[in-house]
Amino acid sequence: MAAGYHNSVLFLNLHGPVKGIFMRKLFTLMISIVLLVSTAAPAVAASVSGFLAGNADGSYYLYDYQELLDSYALKLIGRPNGLYEDYNSKLPVAFLHGSGIYIDYHDTLDYYAGTVINGQNFDFNSFAQGAKSKKLDTPLNLFRVSVLHGQLTSQAVNNKPSASIDTATPPVTAGTSVAALPDATASYGQIESSEGIPIVGVSQVSLARALEWAAGKNAHPRFIEIAPLYWDFGRLTGICPEVLYAQAAHETRFGHFTGQVPPAFNNWAGIKTANAAGDNPEDHEQFASPSDGVRAHFNHIAAYVGLDPIGEKHDRYHVVTRLSWAGTVKTVEELSGKWAPSANYHERIVVFLSEMRQ
Repeated sequence: MAAGYHNSVLFLNLHGPVKGIFMRKLFTLMISIVLLVSTAAPAVAASVSGFLAGNADGSYYLYDYQELLDSYALKLIGRPNGLYEDYNSKLPVAFLHGSGIYIDYHDTLDYYAGTVINGQNFDFNSFAQGAKSKKLDTPLNLFRVSVLHGQLTSQAVNNKPSASIDTATPPVTAGTSVAALPDATASYGQIESSEGIPIVGVSQVSLARALEWAAGKNAHPRFIEIAPLYWDFGRLTGICPEVLYAQAAHETRFGHFTGQVPPAFNNWAGIKTANAAGDNPEDHEQFASPSDGVRAHFNHIAAYVGLDPIGEKHDRYHVVTRLSWAGTVKTVEELSGKWAPSANYHERIVVFLSEMRQ
C-alpha cells in the first residue's frame, strides 16, 4: 500500500466525481468498514492486513486488505474482478491484524459501537493487541483467495490441496487478449539505477492509490476509467504501471486532451505516426479503443526499454526499433530528448510519480 494513505483510510481523500461514487457506495463494501473509516482510528490501514470470511460448510477464506480494496475500486468503475463479490457472498468472521492475530469480527464491532456511544476514540491497533479483544485461532480449513491471471482462485493454507472458486463474475480483462497472457510481474525485479527512476520494475503504487491521486487532480472520468488497464498491462509486461500512468497524465492533461490529440484517438501517450511531418492531429496514431491505446503505450515503451510488445504493433513502434538507442532507455529521465525533444520532458512525470508514491 502506498504511504500516501496516512490516516485517511479507503478513499476519504478522494475529490471530484469519484468521491461521490465511492462515498455513496462505501456502506455496501462491508459493515466492518464502519470502524475503518472512522477518523478517530489512526493507522488502521497499517493495522488490518486481511479479512476472514466463512461458509456454512465450515470452510474459511482469507482476503488481503489491499487486494480487496482494489477489487472494490474496480467494481465501482464497472470492471469487477470478482474478489470483492466473492467476499461479500460469505459471512464475515474476523479481521487479520498486521501482527498475524485474528480478531473476532462481531466482538470488534460491539466494542467499537460502545466507544462511539460513550464519545470515545477507537484505536483498532491498540484494541487488537490488548486484552479486551477476542482473539481467534487460525482456522484449519483455510483458503487464501486472490485473483491470478484475471481468474478468481483460492490456495489452501496448512498444506491442504488447492481449490478453484466457482464464480459467475467475469474476470477483469484489458482488451481481448489480456486475460490469456502470462503474468510478467515475477519476471522483472526493480532495476536499480543511480541515474534516475526505473521504467521497468515492480509497482510501488496500488490501483486504489492511483485512482485516489487521479481524482484529486480533477482528472477527466475517462482517465480514471483507464487506470485498471495500466495496472493490467503492467503485470503482463513487467513495466511499472504508475510510470506510464504518470506519463499519460502529462501527455493528455489527465485525460482532458487539451493539445493536438483528440480524445477519440485513444492515444494516451502522444504517439506519432510513422510518417509524421509535424504536430497536427493527423500526425498522431489513432487506436480503436482505450484498451488498444494503453496497449500501444506499453508497446511503444517496450521498444525504448528492450522488451517484447504485446499483440499487433503500431506503425511508430517499428520506427523506434530502428533507432540506434532502441532498447537502451532504462529511466524516466532518459525519455527527455527521445520521447519528446525537450530536455525537461521528464520533470513533470517525476513530479506526478512522487505524488502517487507519497
